[in-house]
Amino acid sequence: MMPGLEPVALGGALRGANRYLLAVGFGAVAIAGQFLTGTDPVVALLLGIALTAGLAAVTAAGGSRTLLGVLNLALVAKFLLFAVVLKILVREPVDVNLEAPVETSLAMAIGFVSVFLASAAQKFLPQPKRWMIPRLDRPDLYLIAAVLCFLIGYPAWYAGFASGFDGENRVGGFLGIMRSAGLLRHVTVPALMLFLWARGSQRFLSHPAVILLSLVAVLVGVFSTAKQDILAPLVGILLVTYLRYGIWYRPTWVGAGVVVLLYSTVIYPYSQFVRFEGGRDGGLTDRAEAAYRVMSTLVTDEQFRQSLMEQNKVWAAQTGAFFNNPVLSNTERFTMVREADRLIAATKASQSFTEWRTLTWGLQMLAPRVLFPDKPAHGPGNFLAHEAGGILSDDDDTTQISFGFMANLYNAFGLMGVTLGSALLVLIFYKFLMLCVPNGLAFNLWGILFAMEFQHGFIEYPIGSLIAALVVIPVLIAVAFMVLILGRLLNLSSPLPANMLPARLDWAAVWSARRARLRVSGQ
Repeated sequence: MMPGLEPVALGGALRGANRYLLAVGFGAVAIAGQFLTGTDPVVALLLGIALTAGLAAVTAAGGSRTLLGVLNLALVAKFLLFAVVLKILVREPVDVNLEAPVETSLAMAIGFVSVFLASAAQKFLPQPKRWMIPRLDRPDLYLIAAVLCFLIGYPAWYAGFASGFDGENRVGGFLGIMRSAGLLRHVTVPALMLFLWARGSQRFLSHPAVILLSLVAVLVGVFSTAKQDILAPLVGILLVTYLRYGIWYRPTWVGAGVVVLLYSTVIYPYSQFVRFEGGRDGGLTDRAEAAYRVMSTLVTDEQFRQSLMEQNKVWAAQTGAFFNNPVLSNTERFTMVREADRLIAATKASQSFTEWRTLTWGLQMLAPRVLFPDKPAHGPGNFLAHEAGGILSDDDDTTQISFGFMANLYNAFGLMGVTLGSALLVLIFYKFLMLCVPNGLAFNLWGILFAMEFQHGFIEYPIGSLIAALVVIPVLIAVAFMVLILGRLLNLSSPLPANMLPARLDWAAVWSARRARLRVSGQ
């Protein structure tokens, strides 16, 4: 049986009690570790509860080989897991650089408990008879999908990049369509790997086509200067490898370590340095020149390198570091509790609650510009920073701060917004994803794309930007039907066995098996 499918999900449910106990145990250890570093006991307890609920939410969502499980794991890892563990390892109090530690910790605890409850509630909601995005059930369809995603994704990305507006979150018109279609390039390599997996190829990671397409994706990411674009091909390879071989397959955890190391030592510094040189501004030529200047001069010119390092120190001082240890300054994407704290603290100090304004921002972005000429082209992250005050300079109208939806909800309605809004948002958003694709990720190309896109978008975007990001779904539906039509015309292979395809989880069977196990263990 392939991992991540219904029989495995059933086994995962039988082991669920142990996984919940593991989450509780990890939370208890985290609380004890924070006590030892001198963290305020209230903060330590609240963050321990948040960690426990966040890790338990992974199991409640179906495990780490499911779409919802991956999103929950990314959420707790980026906001709290790395932040708390690294603070304990370097013996720094977790609350030492937080501006509103108790309020932020309380928001995190409430938010992650809400995520757990909303994830667990998915099993009680009606299941779709047919997914909105057609699934691919033959090996040749994954090869066709890889070709189409390459031929559509890269030109679409280039069109948006060359326009000079790729930093704007446009969702309508030509640029909006190109921006959404450009995301297809991220699953070119996963689609090819799924094809090789379905064919039973042993050359899974070392296949020449996988290596070549990965290099192309990394080079394009370097050229774009965006950390997310550089990481995307590496994350895709790691995810499909994990789906096929599991966590104990050596290349899986070695690859995970390499990705974290590359991000901390190469990708993050490079992206920051290019930003300082103007690589995020202007058109295609300006960005290319900035990227080339950094790549060609960084290694050879000591004075240039020192200048960029000084700029990075100034930037870190202005934005506020989470760690006192400067060696860990490159981990900001894995310690996002600091960003949430900045918005929560600023909102609490200024009492500038935005209510529905930023929550409906994405609906404004979805409206046609013909009907709404002055609709926003950027997400609300910049607006939130200015509205709260003290986070960005007055003349900075482009920087998008990744506060996350919990801080966004606090900024809108305070702790009551976090309590009700987090559960409602996750419940609706996850249900919508389950209407589009299966939860199991094995041989679920479009689910893998959602996992790769929303592990960044769902975790980091304010709610307005998250709503606007859903415009990619019509593009995926169109491409999926193109793949099916070409597959029917070419008819290169027979269907995959049923046990290799994502299946709906029979929750009644899961709970019956769980009750039977409890009765046996009680005898």
